[in-house]
Amino acid sequence: MSKLSDQVRDHFEPRGELHQVRHALAKTMNPEEWITYREVSKSFEDTRRSANRAYELDYAPRVDAVQRRLIDEAASVQRNLVPRFLGSASFDRTEINQRAQNEVRAAHTKEIAGIDKQECEILRGMLDSVQARAVLKEKPMRDFQNAADRRNGQDRRVQSRTR
Repeated sequence: MSKLSDQVRDHFEPRGELHQVRHALAKTMNPEEWITYREVSKSFEDTRRSANRAYELDYAPRVDAVQRRLIDEAASVQRNLVPRFLGSASFDRTEINQRAQNEVRAAHTKEIAGIDKQECEILRGMLDSVQARAVLKEKPMRDFQNAADRRNGQDRRVQSRTR
């Protein structure tokens, strides 16, 4: 699919908890809350950008460090008694290289997920306060509707959802 299609889908069907919280906030914020939201969003976007940049710049040294660790683990004395022809070689260079790259990628993904989780917690707090404000704003209207209800007897016991 095209990039535009993906952007439209993401806008109307947000993926993940962070996108859902952002979507819910976008519907109910007032101008002061938008300013706070932009500041929080910008700071976390800067954090994400610096994490991605560090990942790109330090990818090779990170892979080398993980490769050394994996080689040290493979070279350690193993006490399992398995015949040589049944076991697998513990120094397969391509396998160690692939495992090192996978671990570095997984660590980066975990770091980005942690940043997203922190942002989501802060935005969820904002969403709770926005929703509390919206409930307080609608309370007088609901009280007036209840006071102005002129139905008789049994009809009055049925709650209406009209405004």
